[in-house]
Amino acid sequence: MIKRNLASIFVIASCVLGILNIDFSNISAPPNEYWLLIFSSLIILASIIFTLNTESKFNKNK
Repeated sequence: MIKRNLASIFVIASCVLGILNIDFSNISAPPNEYWLLIFSSLIILASIIFTLNTESKFNKNK
C-alpha cells in the first residue's frame, strides 16, 4: 500500500503541516491564510479519496 500511494501520503502530510502552521489565534489574519486552509482541506480530502479508491481497485484485482 505504501509504495502505491506514496505521493498521496506525502501530499496529505504536507497539507496537514500547512494547516498546523496557520495561526488561529489571530482573528484579523489576512484572508490568504483562510484560502490556504480551505484548499489544504480540499486537497487532503481528495488525496484520501484517491488513496481509498486506488486500494479498492487493487483489492478487486487480487
